[in-house]
Amino acid sequence: MVNKYRGPSIKVAIVDSSVCWYHPDIAPNYDFELSTSFVNESPIEGINDTSPIDYYGHGTWCAGCVAATLNGVGVVGIAPNMKIVNVKVLTNEGWGQKTLN
Repeated sequence: MVNKYRGPSIKVAIVDSSVCWYHPDIAPNYDFELSTSFVNESPIEGINDTSPIDYYGHGTWCAGCVAATLNGVGVVGIAPNMKIVNVKVLTNEGWGQKTLN
């Protein structure tokens, strides 16, 4: 009964600065198939921002609050069995200024 409230069949999109997929609290719940990035440039000249890694840290923090796994390390998320879909929309500096037409 308790397991159904932990989110085993639910996927949540973290639309942010990315998610650190190899973090021990995140890795078991990370969905590689659906995760994507919409960032292909940086507002700061000369910085390549196409990496899916969360250098800014905010998206990983949000993902941990929502779905950090119950593994005896770090914290536990609200729904520790929920799948995390990483949708990177902010740059490594936390910028986001693109609009959809």
